[in-house]
Amino acid sequence: MQRCTLGRWHYNEPCLCKNKQGNVIIINKSSFGPLETYEYGIDIHNKPYVKYQWQEDDYFDDTNYCKNISMDELIIQIDKLLYELDKEGLREWKALYIEIRNKLENR
Repeated sequence: MQRCTLGRWHYNEPCLCKNKQGNVIIINKSSFGPLETYEYGIDIHNKPYVKYQWQEDDYFDDTNYCKNISMDELIIQIDKLLYELDKEGLREWKALYIEIRNKLENR
């Protein structure tokens, strides 16, 4: 699995296969200061979702969430990432996310 860094965020390459929970993770980003993660994808029920986890310590465990979002909200997150990838000249990643975005729009 490839990774890239944009600002304080570390991104894992998207995996378009379903994971153990039946989710397809499209955007997976982590920060190490503070240690937190965001995951955007399509859940087992074929609905877009966002999952946030605070992982620094247990003081903010109550801020963790996983909720469904609209397809428009997911595409906005992809567009934000595309902008950052373009600024950094990461053409391969940008092409991959353009392909994902097009597939989501044509569903």
